[in-house]
Amino acid sequence: MRFLLDACAASRSMHEALTGQGHDVMSALEAMPRASDDELLAAALAEERILITEDKDAASSRWYA
Repeated sequence: MRFLLDACAASRSMHEALTGQGHDVMSALEAMPRASDDELLAAALAEERILITEDKDAASSRWYA
């Protein structure tokens, strides 16, 4: 699976756990450090990645399909 870790969820242990299981993981902290929530969602959709975040304010009903 392909994941995009939001800055608030991009811990080293999370990244290592996912990559250790063979997943393709991109960290927003490294790739898009100043991206807005909407920009992160757009990037995840464009790259067919699952966005992982702990930002409860970021999740809105428009994000779920």
